[in-house]
This record gives sequence, C-alpha cells and structure tokens, in this order.
Amino acid sequence: MRTNCLDCLDRTNVFMTKVAMIAFESQMKHLGVDLKSVFGQDVLSQLDNDNLKQQHPFILQFKNVWADNGDVISWHYSGTGSVISAVTRTGKENLLGMIDHYSKSVSRLYIGNFEDTVKQEVIDIILGQHTETVNGNS
Repeated sequence: MRTNCLDCLDRTNVFMTKVAMIAFESQMKHLGVDLKSVFGQDVLSQLDNDNLKQQHPFILQFKNVWADNGDVISWHYSGTGSVISAVTRTGKENLLGMIDHYSKSVSRLYIGNFEDTVKQEVIDIILGQHTETVNGNS
C-alpha cells in the first residue's frame, strides 16, 4: 500500500515506513514469527532508534529500501529525490542531510518554475482542461 500527495510527499515516506513495518510485523505474526524475539525489542522502536550501531542489519536495510522507494516516487512528482531521505534512513538529520535538503529544495524550485510546463500540459489534457487551441479549435 502506498499513498502520497505532492504537498506532503516527503513526510508521507517517513510515515509509510512505519505503516510498512506494522504490515510486515503482522504478516510475520500470521506466519508464526515473533519479530520481537528476533530483534530483541519491538520493531517500531527499532525504526525510531537513531543509533545505527545498535540496529539490526535487517532494520537498516528496511529503512534504506523505503528511503529509496520514497526517492523514486519523489522523482516522479517533483524531479528530485526526497528532501528527507536521510531522516528515513537514519532517524535524524545531520549537516550533510541539511545541505542535501537545501540543494533539492532549490532544484525543486527551479524545476517547478522553469521545466514542468510539459508535465502540466499533459495533466491538463488528461483532465480535459487544456486551454490552448489546436487547428483553430479550442
């Protein structure tokens, strides 16, 4: 399951990482696997743990997969990766994450104002709201 909207794209990925883990935990419980005993603690607390050295390798990989997923979806919506991939991956934002956030935000501003006209025209045509005339017809 995946939900997104353009206005909250990046925050949605952090939330969806938790939803995916809850779904995974439920599936494993249904199969008779107790993830709490595997990881030594509740899996959601593992997701919230920002100390990478204390995290199980599976949790680290899970976070990376969801951060990559968020980046790909963000590319479709905005032309850049997610501005908070670092938060999804590590649970916190450091100086490099802030620099990455800033550069992606500037890129989004440029793309949104100077390069998205074709994408917007296609959306308008699909929605039947295209306003330009074709062969003298509107």
